[in-house]
Parts: sequence; structure tokens; C-alpha cells
Amino acid sequence: MANNIYDIAKQGFLTGVSINGIETQINWGSSTQGDNFRVALVGEGYTPDLATHTSMASVSPVIATAPLTVRTEDANGTAYAEPALFTGLIDDGTVVESLVVYRDNGNDIDDENILITYIEDAENLPLILNGGDVTIQWDSNQDKVFKL
Repeated sequence: MANNIYDIAKQGFLTGVSINGIETQINWGSSTQGDNFRVALVGEGYTPDLATHTSMASVSPVIATAPLTVRTEDANGTAYAEPALFTGLIDDGTVVESLVVYRDNGNDIDDENILITYIEDAENLPLILNGGDVTIQWDSNQDKVFKL
């Protein structure tokens, strides 16, 4: 599977969604005016289902997460973010196969954190953790973090 946007995110950006009975719309916006977003390093074994996976409760194994800051978007539906930094990763040879961007509701309840995009086609993926910091540099071409 190539990089793609989860169906729940498309619906959330356009018309809003209901997660656990809570109606909400997704707002990428700026990091001061939009929702909170994070990116997860995802290990071996996760097979995304863009149509039925709606929240982080569907994603496993999650190795680590980091916030997405200084976000912007343009009139063409392209989402931008500053690079994401992961620190304190252990040196155990864990393999990171993909990234998942999600809207973080801030209460640590995975089934309320809405999936946005799945990324497996990126420079340096898969990545074997070696104890060093990991910085995610978003696509410098037209798609950036994602494009609707």
C-alpha cells in the first residue's frame, strides 16, 4: 500500500465525523488555531485498512509519538508541518515500517484519536532504531505531509 489518507479523515475534513458519539470536524489549521496532531512511528505487523480503521486504537505496534507543530495549509488542500523530532528512542533494533498522522484529542484515549494519513513510502523507511534521535522531514515535493 502506498501513502494514503484514511476515509475517516476525508469525511472529517469535509463534513465532520462522529467518534464515540461526539460530533467533530477536523481542522488542520495552524498549530495555534487548529486541532492538535501527532505522528506515530509504527512497527512491523500493522496492516492499514483505510476504510474501516478510524482511530489509533486500530494501530499497533506504536513505537513512539511526537507532536506536529507549526502547521499550515494552502488553497490546494496541501498540509504542511515542521519536522517532527523523536528523542529517547531505545537501541533495540526495532524496525519502524510506517508513520501514521492522527488528530490527538489530548486525553490519551486511543479510540478518540482520529487517523489522518498512513505513510510507508518515505525516505529511510523502513528504519532500524539505534538509540539516536529520529527527525521526520516531510516530503519536499507537492504532497508535503498529505494532500486532500
